[in-house]
Amino acid sequence: MRERLKRAALKAREIYALSREQAERHWTRINADRIERNRFLVLLISLVLIFDYVVFCYHAGKNIFDIFPSFPVLDSREERTVYLPDVDGATMFKEKRKIAIPDDREALVRKLFKIVVKGSIYENTSMAVPIDTYIRMIWFHGDTCVIDAALSTLVREAQVIPGSETAFRAALEKTITENIETIKKVSLLERGIPDKPLWEIPAAQE
Repeated sequence: MRERLKRAALKAREIYALSREQAERHWTRINADRIERNRFLVLLISLVLIFDYVVFCYHAGKNIFDIFPSFPVLDSREERTVYLPDVDGATMFKEKRKIAIPDDREALVRKLFKIVVKGSIYENTSMAVPIDTYIRMIWFHGDTCVIDAALSTLVREAQVIPGSETAFRAALEKTITENIETIKKVSLLERGIPDKPLWEIPAAQE
């Protein structure tokens, strides 16, 4: 064991001496030649900068190959016109929206329904549709779209505007028919019951 350690130590000394000799020879040549000296300095600075970058990536948990920013995602949304009930309870207004258009017609109806229920993104028109609801089922009969909404509940402390439900239904139908060419009429149910008021009668009874 001792002999092995001695041989290893001797080998290490020989390698060290040879490396030192080569390093001194290279250093002498570099000092004697201005071009070699400049090349060595550029290489040394580059290695130091690369080492600093690797250390930074390690501490920041960043991939060392993630040098350039990611390519921006192309906006595949389409600009569409939607119609929303106004707060006067009698009229509607149109608004431009950028919408990701799904291939499925039913999915698009659900998206448009949600937009009309939520109202304008520029002004507070929540009182024009003072309910919390969602679509249970959708059927298509020829050019008619039948929407079955869940039980509609009035939003807490909401003030019901007379005529607002009629304006909502009109805005919903116009939004859907203008954005889906194959649909010409929209029928809105509540839990399968046609022509059932969603919020104005319960509000009047309260």
